[in-house]
Amino acid sequence: MTVRAIQKGLYEVQSESQDLAYVVTPGKSCTCKAFQFRGGPCKHMISVDEHLAQQTKLGKASDTAVGLTEEELIRYAREKNGTPAGAACYLELARRQNTLKGLFS
Repeated sequence: MTVRAIQKGLYEVQSESQDLAYVVTPGKSCTCKAFQFRGGPCKHMISVDEHLAQQTKLGKASDTAVGLTEEELIRYAREKNGTPAGAACYLELARRQNTLKGLFS
């Protein structure tokens, strides 16, 4: 399953069987039907837990960068230049600029 941070503390997990994604709050909830009916950890929550356990410093920094404003990203990128946190900020800024280009093309 593909896991990606969508904002600080929230992850999107692609469904294996359908063309949709579920939103997971680690240790708390998932938007899938299995979690809604059973209430216990579902496979999407387990997938996020495994993702978090295996992350590198850059991966953790990237998940944090998703939740920052553009001004914060610019400031942290300069302050943390040469570190995984700085690289994550630069990558998130680039991702956002490419997303904006796609909207106006």
